[in-house]
Amino acid sequence: MASANWKPMDSAPKDGTKVLLIVRLNIPGEEPGPVVGHWLKAVEEWRVSPDFLDEGTELIPSCWMEIPQFPGSR
Repeated sequence: MASANWKPMDSAPKDGTKVLLIVRLNIPGEEPGPVVGHWLKAVEEWRVSPDFLDEGTELIPSCWMEIPQFPGSR
């Protein structure tokens, strides 16, 4: 993916829309990587979609982009 597609977090949607995030986790030794996530207004934080992380694992996103349309989808 071209780096020009990544946007700063202050422009990310906070309406529950799923987006691609580059994140690091608050887990020692874990490298940053892409995940599908969304803003969960009830707790005011970013969550992985689906939410598979252990409670207390914090997502620390650095940038985001829209999820591209997959080949063959309409």
